[in-house]
Amino acid sequence: MDRDDVLIGLFAAATALCAGETVFRLKDRNASKARFLRERWTLEKSWERFDAVSGWELVPGFSSEDIRINRHGFRGPELVKVKTSRVLCLGDSVTFGPMGEKTPYPYIAREILSKTNTSRPIEVINAGVGGHSSANMRFRIGRLMRFKPDVVVIFSGWNDMFSDDFASYADLRGSVSSFWHLDMQKNVRSYLVDAIITAAERNKRRPIPVAYRPSEFVPFNFEYNLREIVSTVTARNVRAAIMTLPSLIPNEQEALTPAMVKKVMFPQSIAAGDYDTFKTIYRAYDAVIRRVAADTGSVLIDTAALFDDQKRPRVPFFEDTCHLSPLGHKIAGTFVAERLIAEGMTE
Repeated sequence: MDRDDVLIGLFAAATALCAGETVFRLKDRNASKARFLRERWTLEKSWERFDAVSGWELVPGFSSEDIRINRHGFRGPELVKVKTSRVLCLGDSVTFGPMGEKTPYPYIAREILSKTNTSRPIEVINAGVGGHSSANMRFRIGRLMRFKPDVVVIFSGWNDMFSDDFASYADLRGSVSSFWHLDMQKNVRSYLVDAIITAAERNKRRPIPVAYRPSEFVPFNFEYNLREIVSTVTARNVRAAIMTLPSLIPNEQEALTPAMVKKVMFPQSIAAGDYDTFKTIYRAYDAVIRRVAADTGSVLIDTAALFDDQKRPRVPFFEDTCHLSPLGHKIAGTFVAERLIAEGMTE
């Protein structure tokens, strides 16, 4: 066999491997998209679309009477072309907000910040996507940084708390290629090799869940994701601010009222009515937020404490356990703007 035959054989083998890898990648993407359509679109959110990296994103250009998505895939008006100071609000459905364009807290914050005396106009981007956990946010934050924000406000934790089970908590930290692979608990680098390993029934990479008592639970997956998000932001010399999680369920000093009980919803891993366990798990997530903010030098925006003021009735500010009402968004947006101004993050 001469040298040309060897080269032709190597080229053919390389081509076959590339073709096989492409076929398996397309198959995986189609399976992920089918899962998205089955699980997310059952909620009939026509303003969302499948995304192979972050799981799902908003549909650019979507417009209805109550929801407007700009051409970049953010809720709200088009981005200003002139030089501005940009505040990017990263979050879930709480950040995305309820129906009504002037309702979400990023809009409220923008209205207040736009009236401040700064060297450049201030633009607030609502980068909230309903259902996104800290994992979804970790996979999308790199792409969002291309919009060159000056400040990133991070609101995350509720979807982690509602989807994760402390009684069956697997270690999902580490590098994976997308949200879907994290969700499937498979660290896939070569789809072709993975298919061979799976076919040989030797795929033992699925992490074993560990059961924790509520009092000993630490949401280390959430902490890992939150630290990665902040690291991505600060690596680009952008300032980070992290919000705590305001809740309808009051702290220890405030009694539950019938009006509160009527609105409360519980995570699947916590029995309905088990307020003690809820508070214990909530405190675990709250502790992570405060620890990450302190360790990374991020500004802590304590929106949870804002609603703990017993002089202010809690029920009108919440739709359920975690979602703010329009009035709650007004209070939160005002507070976020005031904290950013106080910390000199809008100059």
